[in-house]
Amino acid sequence: MKQQASDRLSSRADLHDLRDAYEAHFAPLFAFVYGQTQSVSKARRLAEATIRKHATQTEPSDARIAVFRAATWALAELRSRANGSRPADQSWEAAGAVIEPTHSAGPRQTLKACLRSLSGREREVLGLRFDAQLSVGEIAAVTSATEADVAVAIAGALRKLKERFEAVDGERR
Repeated sequence: MKQQASDRLSSRADLHDLRDAYEAHFAPLFAFVYGQTQSVSKARRLAEATIRKHATQTEPSDARIAVFRAATWALAELRSRANGSRPADQSWEAAGAVIEPTHSAGPRQTLKACLRSLSGREREVLGLRFDAQLSVGEIAAVTSATEADVAVAIAGALRKLKERFEAVDGERR
């Protein structure tokens, strides 16, 4: 009888921890994964599974890093599966892809095309910074890089994005 009561209390504590983890991590994790996959169902499934598996297995102070590190690994796995079935020129890692906006494309479509032209690593770092709203230090911990490398990667990706956007926007005028 005492064992059943102890299991119920442990189960309630686990549910409470899981609820706290969802509240703390789901929205930024979903935003990051959706930004990488452009699929609501994939983003929801991956975010939920990652939180369930990783957020409650670590200390609350380390959970944010653990969750995003696991999500980046899962996204890398998705990319490798996707690359196996795609022609090489359409891979997620194709750097410097050709941007062909139509004259009717608005700024949002132009920005999406410019984002697609960045490398997977550049999109990942920008996604972690702006979609997930992680700090440079947190991104460094997630990607196992130094803060300086992350800062340089973000600045470089933003510079490329600006140059490509301005080049495409200049062609439209």
